[in-house]
Amino acid sequence: MKTRKARLRRAIKAVADFCRRHRHWPVKDQHAALTRRIVGHSNYFGVNGNIRGLELLIREAGWAWHKWLCRRSQRAHLNWQRFRDLLREYPLPRPRTRVQIWASP
Repeated sequence: MKTRKARLRRAIKAVADFCRRHRHWPVKDQHAALTRRIVGHSNYFGVNGNIRGLELLIREAGWAWHKWLCRRSQRAHLNWQRFRDLLREYPLPRPRTRVQIWASP
């Protein structure tokens, strides 16, 4: 079981679009909304065998969030070290299997 490619692409695009449209929000509010979106996707698609799709969504969400946080200012650039420090304070959720469809023998 894994997420269809079109559905995963649509989810990644929706997260990137959210980051673009709400880049002016405070980082704490962006993190809360982004986490809600990722957890909602994980709750629906978090079955065993689909961890790679969830990891891809979280990785792409991190890239999009970094990209749009960099574009908030013309002077201050958010390098990857500062972004990693930000992720320590506001971590993105880890991919988890929510439902076991197949039991291990």
